[in-house]
Amino acid sequence: MSPDNRLVNMPAPGGVPSPCRSLCRLNEDDLCTGCGRSRDDIGRWTSMTDDERRACVARAARQRQLWDAQPAPRPGANDPA
Repeated sequence: MSPDNRLVNMPAPGGVPSPCRSLCRLNEDDLCTGCGRSRDDIGRWTSMTDDERRACVARAARQRQLWDAQPAPRPGANDPA
């Protein structure tokens, strides 16, 4: 991963813990595939209020649930017959 794609887990000064799992990688939609947050949410984390952080954590959890609900790719499913 190139250094400009790395996301740094900044300590949260408030009472809401960061959802970062230290699996930072952005997908084509600029969502972290580790925690589910957007690039914008990650960048704003340290300046968010606790209410904004709770909303961010809820969005990230919904995103991870959507990903988890997608069927897993089957090996060979795209191979020509």
